[in-house]
Amino acid sequence: MSKMYHCCIALDALLRLTLEGEKVLVDAETGKPLEEREIYELVKEMKADGNTVFTPGCDNVDSDGRCRGHAVK
Repeated sequence: MSKMYHCCIALDALLRLTLEGEKVLVDAETGKPLEEREIYELVKEMKADGNTVFTPGCDNVDSDGRCRGHAVK
């Protein structure tokens, strides 16, 4: 059986890009870029949970935060 995987970004890279002024993440409902403080809070919560990467939109992640894969029909 084939699997599809979501891509992820390392939390440290996400912070670095944010500090460089890049607008990496957007709000799924409004499409507006997240503010610096919102990204810092997200990263803080994710690191507290033991994640090292952010995998947006995935509901099947391992303890690091990486996508475990999704069956393709």
